[in-house]
Amino acid sequence: MKKIFTVLILLSFILPAVSIHAEDNKTYAGKTNIDNLRILPPEDSYDSKGYIKYGDSGDETIERGYTALFINGSIVKNFKLAIENKKIMLPLRLISEALGAEIKWLPDTKETKISDGENTIILEGGNAKVLSGENEFIFDIPPKIIDGSIYVPEKFITEVLGAEIVYSEGEESKEKDIIRRLPHIMISRYNENAKAISKEKAVDIVREQLITAYENRYGEYIPINAKEELERDGDDIREAILNLRVSAENDRYYVLPVVFDFWVDKYTGDVYVFYNGLEMNIYLFDPNEPGALAFAG
Repeated sequence: MKKIFTVLILLSFILPAVSIHAEDNKTYAGKTNIDNLRILPPEDSYDSKGYIKYGDSGDETIERGYTALFINGSIVKNFKLAIENKKIMLPLRLISEALGAEIKWLPDTKETKISDGENTIILEGGNAKVLSGENEFIFDIPPKIIDGSIYVPEKFITEVLGAEIVYSEGEESKEKDIIRRLPHIMISRYNENAKAISKEKAVDIVREQLITAYENRYGEYIPINAKEELERDGDDIREAILNLRVSAENDRYYVLPVVFDFWVDKYTGDVYVFYNGLEMNIYLFDPNEPGALAFAG
């Protein structure tokens, strides 16, 4: 027994302690998939057909009236919403699985079962009554099978799955948008252990990365003073560093204007650049890349 106790004590010094920090939220929020995301809105294309090119792989054509879907800050491929009695209907499997739930079809009862953590949800296409644990929900519009997939009203997502839904018409002026110039739906539900960094921390992260990029390209970074005339290469970056601030935010990202907009992931601290050109482009900022400060456009 003494030998075992001694070994346990030694292991406690050798093995790293497992602890949860705000900086380690990748465990709870996960990385998003927006790196190298490119979007051409249909309204901006010559033939009214735009596209989404996903950074990991693949692309899809989008037409006028298309609405994109983001879940916890990640764009969802092949999303199609439906309209029933002038109400938006959303694909249940796509959203449930993206939120971490498991969904199964029960052929014997022709029901759908969702295992969402400790909660079990039972629903049936065409039946307005939904059972969630010991709770019963009745919706004005029942779940419906459309093109082989079951769709549910938005209240199902908010009331049964407990997620938040925000709509955007794709207007430039909306502060809570993820992207511009394309209608999109933002659904979010994060693990309770996922803690967002503060706006001040986001500013510090971008400042540090911009200073690194500046020094890699121009040499020693010297903060701007009030009497200095800005005329040297890189002065626009020095000025941006001086005036860094969070100008907007949505459920996942803080937005900081630099030359282009910089986005800071609230849960991972990753920094992205958003270029609002004819083709919208989002990419992970790497301050050590030779062309990190080459904001063409």
